Order: sequence, then structure tokens, then C-alpha cells
Amino acid sequence: MTTAAVPKDKLDATAAAGANGPEGDFFADWDSIDWDQAEANVRRLRQAHLHGIEGR
Repeated sequence: MTTAAVPKDKLDATAAAGANGPEGDFFADWDSIDWDQAEANVRRLRQAHLHGIEGR
């Protein structure tokens, strides 16, 4: 079994830069989101997209 040689510093470069998500306490207020309103907006936008209605 052979493995390809990968430079050690290349594998963790994006993780160190924070490329996998926001920094800090971005999700600290996750429970404060009004999910009923968010779902209503998604339904409204899907309907607008489906029917080709613009500007709503």
C-alpha cells in the first residue's frame, strides 16, 4: 500500500485560518432566533420563486 506524500503544513492551513465557519460566539444566540418567522419566510420565498413573482 502506498500513500501520497503531502506537505505537513498544507493540511491544516485552512483550519487555522478559520475557513470552516465564523469566529467567536456566532451561534451563542441560536435559541433566540424566531424559527416560526424564519420558516414562514422560507415558505413565502419558495412560493414566490415557484410562481415567478418578483418584488415580494
